[in-house]
Amino acid sequence: MDAFFNAGFQEELQKLGFVIPPSALSVGVPVALGTVLSGLAFYDYLKGKKLDPKLTPEFITGTKEDQVTSRSTVKDLLAERPLIRPVVPVTTDAGVDKMLKDPKFGFVTRMVLEPAAKKIVTKATNAAVIQGEDKDYVIIPTKAHPSVVEHEIGHLQDFARKLEDQPGILRRLLSLVWKPEHDKQIMGRERRAWEYAKETPRKEQALKSYERSFHVGRQTLAIPAAAAMFLRGLGNLSGGGT
Repeated sequence: MDAFFNAGFQEELQKLGFVIPPSALSVGVPVALGTVLSGLAFYDYLKGKKLDPKLTPEFITGTKEDQVTSRSTVKDLLAERPLIRPVVPVTTDAGVDKMLKDPKFGFVTRMVLEPAAKKIVTKATNAAVIQGEDKDYVIIPTKAHPSVVEHEIGHLQDFARKLEDQPGILRRLLSLVWKPEHDKQIMGRERRAWEYAKETPRKEQALKSYERSFHVGRQTLAIPAAAAMFLRGLGNLSGGGT
């Protein structure tokens, strides 16, 4: 792939009257890519800082004055807007263990899902929904802010109306590094889910956290990629450009 890219690049330069020795090109292209990736990482760092603060457990649970019992609130919301598939609130470790027995979840899914779900119900790190074989699950702490419960039910409403599409692996990977795809795959469905919740300042705070996660994640990928490109350029230089 590198040889193909370099040859094409050289051909375009030759059309303009420039001839670059292969040795210089083998060093210059990796260094140029490393420079671009370094700039991208720095941009994502600044953007992530600007989008602070991160969500706290209190964002999920609310305070004693404004929190609700998640299980009963899910039931009330579904009574107002029923769904065809059964919905199971998962609010305890025992509930997580029972959920993991769903036939849809294979070994790998269970390995990833179990620790994440148990952190949610015990430490209020987040809230989430996941579809099983013939029922849906709302993973959430026992007590939560009402808007958070409404938001998660909003995702289920999207599922029911086929608005929550299931992108393939390539689109999922692309959404980690390409902002337009992230806006479509992540931000779009999160905005729709918040439309089901009553108006609250938590909406903007949550949307900023999702955007922040994108920039922090891409920065994490760009830094080692930039380092690899710089090292490759230096290696080609010391090796005579071969």
